[in-house]
Amino acid sequence: MTICFPDTLDMYTGFLYPYQYEDFDISKDTNWEDFIFGTYPQNYIIFDHYKYLEFYEIQIGPIDPTIHMHVFIETDPFERPLHVGRSNPMRFPGMGIEVGIEGASFVDDMLFGMTNIRIPATSIQALKKDSSGSFSIVVNASTAASAVLDINLTVRHVLNEEIVWEENKIEDIQVGQVLSLDVSTDDTISDFEELVPPLNASRTGWFGIEKPIIATSITFAFLIPIMIIIRKRDK
Repeated sequence: MTICFPDTLDMYTGFLYPYQYEDFDISKDTNWEDFIFGTYPQNYIIFDHYKYLEFYEIQIGPIDPTIHMHVFIETDPFERPLHVGRSNPMRFPGMGIEVGIEGASFVDDMLFGMTNIRIPATSIQALKKDSSGSFSIVVNASTAASAVLDINLTVRHVLNEEIVWEENKIEDIQVGQVLSLDVSTDDTISDFEELVPPLNASRTGWFGIEKPIIATSITFAFLIPIMIIIRKRDK
């Protein structure tokens, strides 16, 4: 584990789970934590104590920890959607987590595949200016080591610390597969849809060597010039 020197105090106290760094030897055996708390002003809002009046909570797990959950909010068809979840380390070097929605939080135990994302209702309303406020949940097993457990996804609408709506979805997922569903702010949820098929999916349809229609067309495309060449030679 590398030393954490965060941009803000709340990142130090709330990374992955609240006060995680207090359990590390570097905080217990050295003055590193005193240095962090001395570097930043003490009027920061601490992760534990910051509560929204209304938010959506999305929880997944237990599942293979190499299967990742993401939340997207599309604000403009010509722009990249806002994202909460693990980020591509090639594009976003650092801790590998992107929280691109205002006020959102991301917690991942990195061991049992338990992930929790919270999205404030005010952020959804501000981003989706029309009445059909919604966000998408994507479960990505494209780099999974295995997929021996089903997706166990729970979505809650919390208002004034009370759950006013809750829905649970259990779905099978395979290695290489990417599934998605939509959640609306009128407290409805869609079924899972496949965005990317599993690695062992049968390649049948229109394209590829195993596709009968395209394979036949390719065969004729090569046979016709060969037949013409043979006829010219016969003449």
